[in-house]
Amino acid sequence: MIKKALISIGLVVLTVLLSGYVYLNPYNRPASTESTQISVPKREKLRTSQRGVYLTGNSALDREFLEYIVRNSKLAGLDSVVIEIKSLICGNIRDAMLNHKLFDYQIEAASPSLKRIVDYLHSEGMIVSGRMVIFKDDYLALRRQDLAIKDESGNLWRDRGGAYWVDPYSKEVWEYNILVAELAAWSGIDEIQYDYVRFPTEGSVGKIIYPHKKQGVSHPQNIAAFLTASKDRLRKYNVALTADIFGVVAWQCRTDIEDLGQDLKLMQEPLDAICPMLYPSHFAPGFDGYKFPGDEPYYFIKRGVDQLKVSLTPTVEGEKITCEITPWIQGFAWGTNIFGPEYVRQQIKAVNDAGFDRYLVWNANNAYTPTFLALTQKSDKTTLEATRQ
Repeated sequence: MIKKALISIGLVVLTVLLSGYVYLNPYNRPASTESTQISVPKREKLRTSQRGVYLTGNSALDREFLEYIVRNSKLAGLDSVVIEIKSLICGNIRDAMLNHKLFDYQIEAASPSLKRIVDYLHSEGMIVSGRMVIFKDDYLALRRQDLAIKDESGNLWRDRGGAYWVDPYSKEVWEYNILVAELAAWSGIDEIQYDYVRFPTEGSVGKIIYPHKKQGVSHPQNIAAFLTASKDRLRKYNVALTADIFGVVAWQCRTDIEDLGQDLKLMQEPLDAICPMLYPSHFAPGFDGYKFPGDEPYYFIKRGVDQLKVSLTPTVEGEKITCEITPWIQGFAWGTNIFGPEYVRQQIKAVNDAGFDRYLVWNANNAYTPTFLALTQKSDKTTLEATRQ
């Protein structure tokens, strides 16, 4: 009862905060920037990723490689491709940001390079998702240091991996990313998938100063407000909005929720799908009693999806949850001693046993032979690789 009461209170607080949207999202973007002379492209049907793989922007630009991925995806029963798009299309928007003219910027046409990729993939019957890294942004933080996260001395803060972050509370940072998402929508993308839509948690986080922080607005409230602002702007395109979340968030530890800013109860309303990154190798040794989580492909996927199902279960009678669950599974060998086709099969079996048939496979180098082998039940890669000729 206490848990339900706290959830209800949280939803009420979010409603109040978002109803006072000018405070949380004080764009006050002039109406004149919305041109009435331009026909906004709108999809007939909203589509989210079903089963697919991730590609970098360079991989997507390589037509021969892209055709190879499409051929093998079809053989494997996959129907979706998630493409890294921000670096491909942000050029003019980024220039406007650097020149402090972002709020004057208007999108009036598609990105030719992205549209060519999307048109080809659509001709092959594929669903196309555009991945955008949001708040971890070296380029922007270094060139617009007024928008960057700082340390106590006023210097740019860096995470444990040496990366710079921009301030998730910044209105300009919101606008920049939403404009890039709109350009992707103009270019035919079916789904916008936000990644790093969170606060940093690795490194000396206790020394972080958020220059644009708003008094009384928590990390989860801020992330939810940003997602709501994004959905409001993307609604006219009928494009899906999804977000990647840390796998550990599925366990709903309050400390993780507050630190990351990823509260499922607040995020689910503006999102069409939540994509938990449940890579077994990314769980700490000893998590849930397993000494080497990376060697437990079935357990961590099944447990994580089951946890999410509970978290996204309606708490009010008659309430309908429209946010899907599309887990990311591990398609790489890091952090495990047993990676191979069977490792991928065990993860997919876990997704299926949890009652879902949706998943995305991550490999940063776009090396998907083990994944394709797992799904085509082939015991060697000779036949599969021959399809690349």
